[in-house]
Parts: sequence; C-alpha cells; structure tokens
Amino acid sequence: MEAYVLAAIIVAIVQIIIIVKFFQIAQDLRFFRGEYEKLKRTHRFGEYVNTKGDKAFAVGDQVYSLELKRKVDIQSIREDGSYRCTYLTNAGMCRKDIPGDQLTDTPPTEAK
Repeated sequence: MEAYVLAAIIVAIVQIIIIVKFFQIAQDLRFFRGEYEKLKRTHRFGEYVNTKGDKAFAVGDQVYSLELKRKVDIQSIREDGSYRCTYLTNAGMCRKDIPGDQLTDTPPTEAK
C-alpha cells in the first residue's frame, strides 16, 4: 500500500513539473515570436533602404509611373533600388525596372 502512495506522490510531482515546463515553453515561444516579428520588420526595412525617391512602395502596390505615363503594379524590389513593375499594353503584359523617383501614388493633374 505504501508503494502505491509513494508512486502517486511521484506521479503528482512529475505532473506539476510538466505543467510548469509547459508554461515556460509557451512563454519562450511567445518571446521568440516577438523577436521573429522584429527581425522580419528589420529585414523588410532593409529591402526599402536602397529604394530611390521620397516614398517606399510595397510589393503589390498599384502606382503611377511618370516614365510610362500609366499605372503599373510593383512585383518586386531590385537590389539596385529600382522596382520591377508590370503593366498592360496592346501587346500584352510587359515588365520594366523603374526607379522609385519615377513612381507616385496619384497621377499628376495637368495645369490649366
């Protein structure tokens, strides 16, 4: 009978240790998730450091190209700081690398 009591006490202690370790691991994972998000933001900021122009645009944005005088979609950011853009023409889908200073959010209005 004493062996059962001793085994029950040991099992209870092991369960308490497992529960404590579970919460410690959950807390560590939450900390690592926060650090991962910071690292991801830093990496994303590093991509935009090389871009030219006053404003950095995100991949997937639809902006106006002063060079082409039409709306373009940003596909990626190149290492030299230009944006890889796609746009439609009569011939089909075209790609072009455009510097950031040639892109704006809104098309310019003509002076009257």
